[in-house]
Amino acid sequence: MRFIVILPLLGCLAVDAIPDAPPTPDAYVEPRAPRVLAWRVTDHLGREWLATRAPRRPRIVIELSAELALHGDRVEDGVLVLDASETDLETLSEDLERKPLRVAHERALVDYAIRGDSTLEIETETLQLASSYLVAIAPWARSTDDVAMDAPFVAELTVRASGAGAVVVDAWPAPGAAGVDPALPFAAIRFDDEVEGIEAITFEGPDGAVHTAKERVACADVGWEDGECVLVRWDGQLRPEREYAWTVTDWVVDRGGAPVGPWTGRFRTSTSTPLELVGHACAIDALEVGSVCVVADDSSITLDVVASAPFRGFVELEGWSARGVATRGELSTILRGLPADTELTGTLRLEGYAQTYIEPLTVRTTAPLPAITISEVRADPRGPEPHQEYVELVNFGAVPVSLQDYRIADRSDREGDVLGPSIVPPGGRALVVAPTFVADHPDDPPVPPGTPLIRLDGSIASGGLSNAGEPVILRDPTGRRISRVPALASPGPGMCWTRVDESRLGDPQRFVARACRPGAP
Repeated sequence: MRFIVILPLLGCLAVDAIPDAPPTPDAYVEPRAPRVLAWRVTDHLGREWLATRAPRRPRIVIELSAELALHGDRVEDGVLVLDASETDLETLSEDLERKPLRVAHERALVDYAIRGDSTLEIETETLQLASSYLVAIAPWARSTDDVAMDAPFVAELTVRASGAGAVVVDAWPAPGAAGVDPALPFAAIRFDDEVEGIEAITFEGPDGAVHTAKERVACADVGWEDGECVLVRWDGQLRPEREYAWTVTDWVVDRGGAPVGPWTGRFRTSTSTPLELVGHACAIDALEVGSVCVVADDSSITLDVVASAPFRGFVELEGWSARGVATRGELSTILRGLPADTELTGTLRLEGYAQTYIEPLTVRTTAPLPAITISEVRADPRGPEPHQEYVELVNFGAVPVSLQDYRIADRSDREGDVLGPSIVPPGGRALVVAPTFVADHPDDPPVPPGTPLIRLDGSIASGGLSNAGEPVILRDPTGRRISRVPALASPGPGMCWTRVDESRLGDPQRFVARACRPGAP
């Protein structure tokens, strides 16, 4: 109480009545090592997303206990974003303990921009759908007080498979196209998700900006199966022998508020090539129907079409339809869900830049085929190649299937390797392998003892399956195509392309990349 009374009284005394006291220095506090307090994923509108269902253009917010010193070099600063498919957590943890990074991890780095102080905001490049990424801060990251991180930080985010934001995936005419008819009535752009601000799409010609109208249309009307499509229309005809460009500016944004652009497509007008079908060599299991190659099974028909110029193709067969955009004049399109052993008639319509070509079609599905299909392909084993490669077959029907004299091929014009005697029961699986395949090789997952191995005389296909991707085709003894896997580049050592449904079709969306599980459903 004495001091409370005395201090105000002291304030009334003359200043020179009390000698100046030396200033009391602040107590020294040793800087603490920065550490991560929290992190989260948001979109460009600031809305928070789950790290397991992130947008493809995320903003990663990391809250730290101290401000980091950043100089603009992502490795030197120690703040990293990496493609998880190119990294291994164990080796990454070791790698983060020292500089420099291993070459493999350098290659896995994702481009990003970073800002902030004790709260970092990382804005990445456009990430891949349904893919995982690692966010890391290495111990060599230092605070502005020159104190290193006390421990490495690693977190994972996974981009949603859909609804994660948009990019431009297709355009008509295609970027770089020449020979575009000046009578072209419109240009079209396909995004793979919702976009806003389509009025900010611009169109320019030799005299500058061209007045256009933009409208959203069903992608099927253009020739694409899905997506978000925009038509750009103008008045009159374009000028011949001139370059035109349309641009998706950064004012066009996706559902997360991230800019979709800038993206620019250019094409050049000139006298157009007459639009007509061009005869071409068909696969050995295809039929020639006029100038079209047709591969039929008991529930689908695949048409391979080659024309003299780019086109948008539309197939109509008694209520069933298919379509596609052939920017190089080549189209493979599939009609699904057809009745077995049935003749179908209809038309193939080609829409060029300013021309239309119509061809009548009559095709027939096959009688019911054996319910056997290629379910999994391992082109890149962890063990030695090509010895440990395999093609897995599954019987999804109700009766056993004999594989005697079936063939496996890696080209549509090659008969392939003959399979020996083997019977696959309903629900059963079998592996087509090289003669040197080891079922319990220490580098690869073991094959269950009950899964039969169908050993070829040599490696699968022409010297083994290519990691760069090649088709795999299964044919029955009469040469009919039973199942097909498209040419997909290997997703990595020990990873397989696995069919997601009970079908025989070879379109890529029927396959996913996953860790190989030979003989397992």
